[in-house]
Amino acid sequence: MAIRLLILLLLLWLARQLWRLLTRPAPLPPRAATMVACATCSTYIDQERAASALFDGQRRYFCDTACMARYAQGERLDRPRGR
Repeated sequence: MAIRLLILLLLLWLARQLWRLLTRPAPLPPRAATMVACATCSTYIDQERAASALFDGQRRYFCDTACMARYAQGERLDRPRGR
């Protein structure tokens, strides 16, 4: 009798695990990175990794802090955007 009860409990547990596996929501797709161009050298970088600062009331993005310092000193876009 005890063996039958153990087998029944095992089958119920397996059925529950299978149900949880089949009914779980699908994983979210990976998020596409938002790329921004460095305001000094036009290098594209992920917006989350870019350094940023406000200049003339507008948010500017930079590939690193050295480019941000160059921009603050007056250097702007060594080459056209997108190239």
